[in-house]
Amino acid sequence: MSALSQTPDGRRVRRWPRILALQLLVWPLALVVGELGLRGMLAVRGTPYAAEVTLETLASLQKQNRDFVPRPNSDLPWNPAESERAERVLHPYVGFDIVGGLELLDDQIRQIQAAPVGEKHFRIALFGGSVAQMFGDLGVPTLQKLLEADPRFEGVRIDFLSFARGGFRQPQLQAFLGYLFSLGIAPNAVICLDGFNEVAIGKQNAVLGTHVSFPSVPHWAQLVARGTDSPKAITVAATVRSLQKELDAFTAWALESGVEKSAITGKLALLHAARLRRRCQAGFIEYTQLLRSPQLRRALAGPVLATDGADPVAISVALWRESSRNMRALCEARGIVYFHALQPTLHDEGAKPMDSHEVRNGRIDADWLVGVRTGYPAMRAAGKELAAEGEHFFDASRIFEHVTAPLYDDACHFNADGNVLLAEALGPEFLKALP
Repeated sequence: MSALSQTPDGRRVRRWPRILALQLLVWPLALVVGELGLRGMLAVRGTPYAAEVTLETLASLQKQNRDFVPRPNSDLPWNPAESERAERVLHPYVGFDIVGGLELLDDQIRQIQAAPVGEKHFRIALFGGSVAQMFGDLGVPTLQKLLEADPRFEGVRIDFLSFARGGFRQPQLQAFLGYLFSLGIAPNAVICLDGFNEVAIGKQNAVLGTHVSFPSVPHWAQLVARGTDSPKAITVAATVRSLQKELDAFTAWALESGVEKSAITGKLALLHAARLRRRCQAGFIEYTQLLRSPQLRRALAGPVLATDGADPVAISVALWRESSRNMRALCEARGIVYFHALQPTLHDEGAKPMDSHEVRNGRIDADWLVGVRTGYPAMRAAGKELAAEGEHFFDASRIFEHVTAPLYDDACHFNADGNVLLAEALGPEFLKALP
């Protein structure tokens, strides 16, 4: 096709300026029509386009992407920490700890040893997973004020010692308590705030082929398996790492470039980021399986689960109940008050009416969801057994059931308001447990 055309009088003129002008007119018009059409279609479907949702989703994909980084032959864990203090390390008694946790333990031992003779102290040790760990920062100040208002604490200094760690679950907590007693740390009271990790991670462990009584596989197995020299495993890990770098760079660009302003570019960005994320997850699963050599598989597997239809969630609840009995016995033998609270969680049916923010950010792994939905009713029943035996047990799983305001940042962690509400509920119940 010639770029020239002929006029009626025989003159030859170039066609490309007209073609270019037509393109400059048609394409912007097509984009406007496409943008309006897409927004209209989404609105009709009941899912109108929202730029803020696109930004939240991209930020969430970026954060999740950084949470699953296999790095063989590296000093960093697969779940890279924001700082050196948050990195996980192997622990001989509880499976794993974080660098900051070990440093904190050193500080707490020194503080106890350096306490002035004659000064009245009431030390409360807090145990649990990441929910309890966050409660130590966001809920304990409110709880402390409630306790200080009680006449029994007049002239007494209340100290909270946090032994909660992200990913911890029973029977890690009872093992940690026994270890602390061996170190000479004997508080006046122990608060155990747990529940979610026991059933959610218990179910996940079983699916991954590890006994429900073992520490969380995603938190612990990586530390044991790190340093593998399998060529295929290293290749897969390198591929995953490359994909993650690509996803990280893309989401960083998308969050800064303003793609969310258009429904077309926003949706395309989400599709691309989600596709990269799925490839990362698939590679992570493949890598995890490759790490399971016969020797390592045996080390990670633990006791063999019964094959006659045993329910891993039921086993998790039984472990939780027995571990609580053990913690109570350890405390009572030393004259220490033991108080156990079942934490609330978002996907426990009836626990809280979800608002739109919680629906968007509260997505949960399918195995975790099964663990929560079947495990929480069983834990409530087990908690009643513990209370009937004399344990100071508080079922806090329903304290948010009438709260419509957003309290959850994700599937299990509360925001500042949620932690304050939890403290306000725990305070009076804990005071009942004190002599």
